[in-house]
Amino acid sequence: MSNYTKQHDFLVGIDSDGCAFDTMELKHKECFIPNIINEYELQGVSKYAREAAEFVNLYSKSRGINRFPALVEALEWLKRRPEVADRGVEITIPPGLVAWIERETKLGNPTLKQAVAETGDADLRQALKWSEAVNDTVEKFVRGVPPFPFVRKSLEKLKPQADMLVISATPNEALRREWEEHDISQYVADICGQESGSKKETLSAARQYAEHHTLMIGDAPGDHKAAVANNALFFPINPGHEEASWRRFYEEGIDRFLAGTFAGSYELELLAEFHQYLPEQPPWNVRSTLMAELCDIGMVGLGVMGANLALNIESRGYRVAGYDLFEAAVDKFENETGKGRNLVGCKTVKDLVAQLKTPRKIMIMVKAGDPVDEVIGELEPLLEKGDLIIDGGNSHFADTARRSESLEAKGLRFIGMGVSGGEEGALLGPSLMPGGSEEAWPLVKPIFQAIAAKVGPNNDIPCCEWIGSGGAGHYVKMVHNGIEYGDMQLICEAYFLLKHAVGLTNAELYDVFDEWNRGELNSYLIEITRDIFSVQDPDTGRDLVDCILDVAGAKGTGKWMSQLALDLGVPTTLITEAVYARGLSALKDVRVRASKVLQGPSGKFDGDRDGFIEDVRQALYASKICSYAQGFFQLQAAAKEYGWKLNFGQIASLWRGGCIIRAQFLDRISEAYDKDANLEDLLLAPYFTEAIEKAQPAWRRVIKTAIDLGLPTPAGSAALAYYDGFRQELLPANLLQAQRDYFGAHTYQRVDKEGTFHSVSQNVSAEYLQSLFGLDDQVAVVTGGTGTLGGALARGLARAGAAVVVAGRGADRGEACVKSIVDAGGKAAFLSVDVTSRESIEALLAGSLEQFGRVDMLINGAGVNSASTYFEVKDEDWQRVLDSNLLSVHLGCQIFGQHMASNGGGAIVNIASVTAHLPLSRVFAYSASKAAVVNLTQNVARELAPQNVRVNALCPGFFPAEQNRAILDAERKNNIIDRTPAGRFGEPDELIGATLLLLSRTAGSFVTGTSLYVDGGFTGMRF
Repeated sequence: MSNYTKQHDFLVGIDSDGCAFDTMELKHKECFIPNIINEYELQGVSKYAREAAEFVNLYSKSRGINRFPALVEALEWLKRRPEVADRGVEITIPPGLVAWIERETKLGNPTLKQAVAETGDADLRQALKWSEAVNDTVEKFVRGVPPFPFVRKSLEKLKPQADMLVISATPNEALRREWEEHDISQYVADICGQESGSKKETLSAARQYAEHHTLMIGDAPGDHKAAVANNALFFPINPGHEEASWRRFYEEGIDRFLAGTFAGSYELELLAEFHQYLPEQPPWNVRSTLMAELCDIGMVGLGVMGANLALNIESRGYRVAGYDLFEAAVDKFENETGKGRNLVGCKTVKDLVAQLKTPRKIMIMVKAGDPVDEVIGELEPLLEKGDLIIDGGNSHFADTARRSESLEAKGLRFIGMGVSGGEEGALLGPSLMPGGSEEAWPLVKPIFQAIAAKVGPNNDIPCCEWIGSGGAGHYVKMVHNGIEYGDMQLICEAYFLLKHAVGLTNAELYDVFDEWNRGELNSYLIEITRDIFSVQDPDTGRDLVDCILDVAGAKGTGKWMSQLALDLGVPTTLITEAVYARGLSALKDVRVRASKVLQGPSGKFDGDRDGFIEDVRQALYASKICSYAQGFFQLQAAAKEYGWKLNFGQIASLWRGGCIIRAQFLDRISEAYDKDANLEDLLLAPYFTEAIEKAQPAWRRVIKTAIDLGLPTPAGSAALAYYDGFRQELLPANLLQAQRDYFGAHTYQRVDKEGTFHSVSQNVSAEYLQSLFGLDDQVAVVTGGTGTLGGALARGLARAGAAVVVAGRGADRGEACVKSIVDAGGKAAFLSVDVTSRESIEALLAGSLEQFGRVDMLINGAGVNSASTYFEVKDEDWQRVLDSNLLSVHLGCQIFGQHMASNGGGAIVNIASVTAHLPLSRVFAYSASKAAVVNLTQNVARELAPQNVRVNALCPGFFPAEQNRAILDAERKNNIIDRTPAGRFGEPDELIGATLLLLSRTAGSFVTGTSLYVDGGFTGMRF
């Protein structure tokens, strides 16, 4: 095979025994089995030995495996048969042979003979003697058996367009003699038998062919595995129905393969039928220990995705238990999908848990949101410490982070895993993106890497690697889906221009996309787009694409990416435009009416047609680069925000196979990050810089033409606008910031000197505002200053003129906050503190005095949260929340208040919450602690007022604080926004003004003992 040369665009591998020729039963029943009985002295149980060997080699999932593993498996079944034990016959499994099978990659007589010579092992010598006797018997006995009907016709039909290889475990000499005897060797390029290596190795010639251009024809699961390992299609020859299978292949299978319509539902239908003929268990009783084997993994949710993943896992040698809320789904899983396979159906969650090996591994494939929490709630009481739950649905990453933290606190492990590839990928090899409890990864790594799609020169690199902690896996999957939105929209815009500007027919579009798929745009989406143009509507005979309503649906993951991009402050503009484009498509009725009223340019492109098609290709490629650049930039920002150590080159490789956005282009991204792991942006990688530079003239011509003709290209235009903005040293944001400062006193920085500045705006006296709210020459201490809200308050106080002590536990975030203040011209220092310790608070006061000589203001801003139902509240969680939220306030007020009272006065602001007034469900300790903070504030304010120490509470509504991220899933967030008159969450900087009022010696001089709500109207308008 090393000298094999590709001649055609397609490759077909064909198994021989039992597949092309009706010789399999003859060989096993008359040659293999009699020699087993004779060599291993099984005459006393010959009937059962024959049945065991026939089951392994002809009538089970092990059909077609290499003769040596088949021999061992037949002996194992025989050993487990009660009738054999009843006759007192001891069956020995030859350990030397088992060991040789495990270490040898090419199982055949030549390598076995060499092993016998090297080791002298008696087991190997006996196996060699048996195998040579089999070959002798086959040579003498098996002759004159013709190929199945329709084999010759199929070979004749394929020959003009496909290279063909015979791929078999039969020795080369016997194989060649068989094909030459019947004059069909003339149709094949080579005959590759036992000595050529495994079927997987031989079929690796598929690497020379395009995706879906290689097909394996076989009658055994091993043939299917060889196909999957090489990303090849598979046509099964069903045992006992060989003639019907070949007829079907000749009449419809060949045409589908050559037309590119074989992959997908057609292949899945063939595989489902094939597996029905190959049971997992023999028809006789075996020892109960075998029947009672526990399962390797459980699957909750037996819809298409869950069932196909279970089948995939089972096909890799694992035993799978399945449960679904609907009993009909369980019955189908066990009696139809799983018939004859190593699958166990369970009618209850308790039954599912009981079927699993420990530590238990349970994968959930149900609708994202509450259903996942409900399943976890059912599983929790039944699981033990160390057990693992995997959520493989499209969950929001924040939900995954919350579940991971909650379950880890209870001793359970949790993985949130993105799964891409649809139902076909789930069955044949998806792209998998796991994240969560890293110590759980070794438990499922072998399973998930076995079922994942494979890429690389040898198709042996799994599209599955560990992503990171918390919700990292689902975040990466969300970005994958967002990029998918962008890719699809860009392709649709290219199609729209070619169809409506140039006037290409669907047949011409097929040819264009077919050509594009041979170059740098090679990808799954380009390939299926090409194929769509060739599909006809069976009802009308028209091209199907022209019969489909121009209204696109969406599941929401693209929207999530855009929302989170806004939270991070990163410009994921192209993908957001792709989301909006789907929204615009949904306004079909309005668009129809508008098309009759609103005027604009129209017409056709009247220039060089072929030149414009090439321009569109280059524009599509350049826009695609920007789309991926934005996606990876958001991943970089998220990694920084959430503390994930993401391997961006590896992530690109995970998307190289099995998923919707798989493309040749991803190899370039992997290479870019492999060369520079700290790459700021993909656009700055040399390959992509040069690619866009080359495509830029065509890109601009295409967008200009679209504008001139009035054809919408929202994603392509956004990509070009992003590129132009990204490459500009100066942007008009200087004017924008001046406007913000003019009407909102938001300040600005200058190009000629350091610091933060504010100019007098119309009709407003800056001096007067400073006299009311300025904090010049004062010192503020902010506990919880390392958090999102505390950090914003610290920076706000510094901008008002105060020197600020940023106090908290996280030194990295604290120092970062201090640096931002100092860089803006302010004064600040970080001090570490444990707010639940009196000694630590006293040390904080001392350190602040040492740093700045005085303390005038204190913000008690530290806090934590914990979410659960009331009966699930743990004592330790309750105490932890009260210590952090209430004890810390008491200690701060007492220690700092006493200092202020002794030094002429001061101001204290205690951070409470709207939950002090309106308790929030599932956060009992938090709501109670915040209510107590308000009560404590009033009491302390009354006592300290005579000493000129003012004490007030600030009650924020819903802001993007750490505790809110941890407990609020997407549904609860939407609920809160719906009940907030302002219609949104607050921004951290929106707390600064209220805080300045409460701390100010002038504006707030007569304000003490009050609670100021900053909540967008939530409290006042709640009911």
